[in-house]
Amino acid sequence: MLTVTGILKFCKLSIFHMAIAMCSYLFTPYELYSQVQNNFKGFESNSNTYFELNAENEFCSKYIFRGLTVEDNFVYQPALYLWYGKEDAVNKIGTGVWFNFRMPHKNISNENSDIENSSLISDNTKSIYKPFNLSETDLYLMHQAAIYDLTLKNTAAVYLFSGEEFENTAEYIFNASYSLHERVTGSELIIGSEFACDIYASPGALIITHSLSFEKNITEFLSLNTSFNLVWASAKYNYVNADINKSALNSAGTELNVTYSPSEIFYAKLRCQYNRYIDGLIAEEHGKSSSFLGITAGFNF
Repeated sequence: MLTVTGILKFCKLSIFHMAIAMCSYLFTPYELYSQVQNNFKGFESNSNTYFELNAENEFCSKYIFRGLTVEDNFVYQPALYLWYGKEDAVNKIGTGVWFNFRMPHKNISNENSDIENSSLISDNTKSIYKPFNLSETDLYLMHQAAIYDLTLKNTAAVYLFSGEEFENTAEYIFNASYSLHERVTGSELIIGSEFACDIYASPGALIITHSLSFEKNITEFLSLNTSFNLVWASAKYNYVNADINKSALNSAGTELNVTYSPSEIFYAKLRCQYNRYIDGLIAEEHGKSSSFLGITAGFNF
């Protein structure tokens, strides 16, 4: 019988073997052995521990997740992440919480201001008329390891929804990224992949995102990041999230981030994203594209 515990054990074992196989192409056997050995020695008692706390506040014109529009309206999305590690370790563990707050719906006119007093409309529908209405809470448990320029990240995510549109669920997410540094120009090219699999409400619903991103410091305080991505989803994932019953190459997208960091503690970021739907059924159901603009203020402690 397929259980959540069984799926997690299988995913953990598969990811470990995948990581070893990838590394074997990049390093000699001795170098690989040394890095893996250091990885497991990272949390010995003779190392100095540290904590990293990151708090973000973001306002977005829309809520778009993996190319698909979740909320076609202004949203406020605060988040808090805590990481623990040791100074000479190549891995760290973390936890986080992320929220999505709805703004009053932009299509509502003043003549509907008495909707709160109506007994014919559900509480869930009334909620879109209220400012800062909490619609989603996400919880994360994370482990990240770095081997040279290869970064591997495992995440257990729980998605809790306040309304009736979506069912509470959980995912196992695996991220792998490889960084190509260019020390002369101060730029960085990152190749990444994300594999996410539902393990609760719709077990086996799978979505894969491949990305290519470019980072460059423009000035001492200003940096630029641009990325391109392709999103593929299984039939089960699309049935639940995109209202189509087929596996497909869902979308191709690009994102631009301009970050201002006047200090190690504070940063501000302007983020814009555009996604073009590749599959005809998705384009028919959701329109030809999706896009949003976001403004973020963050703090690192």
